[in-house]
Amino acid sequence: MRRAYDQYEGVRQEITEPKNDDAKKSFDKMLAQFESERDRFQLGKELLLDESNEDARTAFAALNRTFDQMGPEYKHWRLFQLVYIVMSIPDIVSQSSPQRDIQDSLDVCDIIFFPTGGGKTEAYLGLVVFAAFLDRLRGKDFGMTALTKFPLRLLSLQQLQRITEVLCCAELIRRDHEDMGGERFSVGYFVGKNNTPNAIEEDGENVVRLAKESEEHKDKWLIVPECPFCGEESVEITGDLERLRIVHQCTNPECEEVQHQGGDTAELPVYVVDNEVYRYVPTFVVSTIDKIAIFGQNRRSRGLLGQVKHRCPDHGYTTEEGCLVAGRGTPEDVRCNHDTPAGMDPVEPADPPSILIQDELHLLREEFGAFDSHYETFIQELIHQYTDGEWEMKVVAATATIEGAQNQVQSLYRKEPNEFPSRGPRLKQSFYAYEDPHRLGRQMIGGYSTECRAIPGDEYRDARVREDHAVVRLASRPIVRRHRRCRRGRRRRPPFVR
Repeated sequence: MRRAYDQYEGVRQEITEPKNDDAKKSFDKMLAQFESERDRFQLGKELLLDESNEDARTAFAALNRTFDQMGPEYKHWRLFQLVYIVMSIPDIVSQSSPQRDIQDSLDVCDIIFFPTGGGKTEAYLGLVVFAAFLDRLRGKDFGMTALTKFPLRLLSLQQLQRITEVLCCAELIRRDHEDMGGERFSVGYFVGKNNTPNAIEEDGENVVRLAKESEEHKDKWLIVPECPFCGEESVEITGDLERLRIVHQCTNPECEEVQHQGGDTAELPVYVVDNEVYRYVPTFVVSTIDKIAIFGQNRRSRGLLGQVKHRCPDHGYTTEEGCLVAGRGTPEDVRCNHDTPAGMDPVEPADPPSILIQDELHLLREEFGAFDSHYETFIQELIHQYTDGEWEMKVVAATATIEGAQNQVQSLYRKEPNEFPSRGPRLKQSFYAYEDPHRLGRQMIGGYSTECRAIPGDEYRDARVREDHAVVRLASRPIVRRHRRCRRGRRRRPPFVR
């Protein structure tokens, strides 16, 4: 990066001399951005090379082991992904160590700007996995590490499978590390009633019983169809009436997770009911923009920010004096009898989440963005109140369209925007990538729904979203059959497809 900076300086006159003053200002801005990236990357690199930062070094090694076991499509990091993760490590480390003199960039919002399909998701997923490992190493045994928000439910469904695969692979690494105790890594799908249930009882029905007995609801609430451990489409929905959970379970007898859990099926660490997300506080919560309003309406949501009081031995954490399934919203015949602190374990509040991620930032425009901005700053202020101003979440946004993002970030988060990766001195070239005019970038596939037209209202919309998601998921598969996920030891090569 130092050589590239010197080379950029060397072509300054060639590029700017024939141009006007605006071009010169743009070149200076580009150079300043690249210099900032270089300096932040150097800080992260020095932190990792310092042997006194044992937890950060261990978390970084575990992160790389996680993606190494993800399979052939993750052979190596792309340059911009690696630089981004390393340059963000000081931000994550400084959150839990305010007494240390670590120079961080928590006062800015990083905007990851890269073409669609270029690997933006893996860049922020890598940072989330690093933060999750670091949480366990420093003693945060439960609670949310990251919250990601999508403007559309279809986008959230598309990414959920990938996010679950990464977190489950990280969980296998965590289990093998003696210093990473606490609860297993998990994923929460937090999108609301039109997609998954909000409460245990809805419209007079016990949704857990429906998940156990109704084939229609089993299909409707199957959000992660492929097992993140074995890669097979062997996931089914069932209901656990004792814990009041809608469970995703793998039924493949050859799955290593099934064998690890010692039964005929393996319960996957996926929570899809709002009530379950409140009770089990998943490591990584996938949500939609409209759902963020719940933080201003439902006091149970404060548990996602670490503010829990007790843990029910049967039903998870609670922000109240009683279990969250001991009262209204739960059928009387299955309500928990722990309606007071007696019988529950007292719990100290956990640290707030480390990372807030906004994917598809460019869609948060006009009224949509104005709505979201109220709650973004509300959540920031709420965390400051809970922690006496000592905790600052890292805000990351991803977009494929950068126009107007500067003002947008300032309006949404009250933070200075930082576009990453910086652009290069020449069009369609940068330190991280260049555009090859002779190479095929992608093929576009269109899908048109013909089977859902007779379904009225919300049911039609939900069916359409699920159908579109299935089309996208099938169309985006590689030519070769998906390899088995997260295998320990030697990976099986994907079979050849004629």
